[in-house]
Formats: sequence, C-alpha cells, structure tokens
Amino acid sequence: MLGDFTNADIRLIDTAPEVDASRALSYLREADYILVPVKPEAGSVLALPILMDWLDQVPGTRLMGFLPTMYHRSRADSRTWLQELHALACDRGVRVFPPISNLASPGCVQARFTPIRGSS
Repeated sequence: MLGDFTNADIRLIDTAPEVDASRALSYLREADYILVPVKPEAGSVLALPILMDWLDQVPGTRLMGFLPTMYHRSRADSRTWLQELHALACDRGVRVFPPISNLASPGCVQARFTPIRGSS
C-alpha cells in the first residue's frame, strides 16, 4: 500500500511520451507519486525507459506503476505490447495494473479535477 490518498492533491497530466525533458522534469518534481498510463503499442512502451531515466533525476518521486489503457484483448499487437510492458516493468521492479479495455465506456470513469495551466 502506498498510503492514504483521502486528502491527496492529485494532478492529472496527459502528455505525449515524447514531451521535452525540461517540461517533463518540472512536472515530475511537483509529484510525490506517478501513475503512468500506457497504450500497449510500440511508441508508448518504447518511450518508457526515457521516462524512467527522467524519474531517476527526481529524488523523492515514487513510480506507482504503469496503467495499460486502450487495450484490445482480441488484437495480437495489443497483447504483444502488453507482454513487452510487463517485461520492462519486471526488469525495473515496477507494478503493472490490470489493463483498461478500449471498449470501456467514458461514463465508467468520473473525476473532479482542476486543470493546470502551464506558463508560456
């Protein structure tokens, strides 16, 4: 268990995996915990070692794990990249949460959040 998140300040940052390092590091420095959503596809899975290298530069930030999203159980490529994600996570000692199917209804996920506007 990572802790009690009842009164946690949760920020959702949705960005492409190829975001520049300076922006990513500034986001990571603001966090205590990181949960990384990952599409089981080449571009997303192959970008994870870069993210993990960035996390090594931010002491105190803990990686909660990878959350596979937009998963297609019936597609061989989706299953293959999910296996690659598990292998990468195992090598790095990172948890992989159960995948979220691409068929999940947007109404199944509800959250209240305040958008964070970056400075230009």
